[in-house]
Amino acid sequence: MSFRFLCVCILLSSCSWLNTQPKSPPPLNPPCLDLRCLAETPNLLSELFSGKPERSPAVFLCLDRTLAAFATHTTGISPESYSTADIRAFANRYLPVSHTVSIRFAKSILEMKQILIGGKSDQIQKSEIKTLRNRLSRMGLLLILVAVRLPVLMRATSETAEARRKAAPALGAFLDGISELLSASPNPLPWQALANFLKQLEAFTEKDDRSILPFIIE
Repeated sequence: MSFRFLCVCILLSSCSWLNTQPKSPPPLNPPCLDLRCLAETPNLLSELFSGKPERSPAVFLCLDRTLAAFATHTTGISPESYSTADIRAFANRYLPVSHTVSIRFAKSILEMKQILIGGKSDQIQKSEIKTLRNRLSRMGLLLILVAVRLPVLMRATSETAEARRKAAPALGAFLDGISELLSASPNPLPWQALANFLKQLEAFTEKDDRSILPFIIE
């Protein structure tokens, strides 16, 4: 056996061994994703809960796009599920440093997910994300419907009683819609979990004295 032939055999064996090694998992989130819309989310949510929903549809479109990208590009704790750490690592890459998803906020998000669509409270399955996207889309429409009148209805500000009376149907539609969503949920709504989620949401959004969130929490 010639020396040259021996070298060729060793080289081919090395290539074969390398090709049989397990491939590294895909990156957490490729840099090509365009989720710059998330940077505006804290401010737009603040506007929504302060009775200025004109730009709010962009929030829910962004959240839907983000969830779709998350499910497609994120490698979680297992091939089919994601933890709070996975959620934070993905979202905080695109959020401003002053408004990141905290550990408590991530936990409260998964707790609300469990209430709305079931599953575990400490992780989300890839198969659950599509259902969650549908629920968020529906809830977004309901929030926008009533948001412009929320400060008036909840605080009884200087607007007239006639203005509050005209806003009442929007509030009724909102409450009916929320009731419909919750009636389809596999778990009853623990108000403490909801209050905790709203508290974390308030901390996440831009501060606004006109926000209705503190009043809902109380």
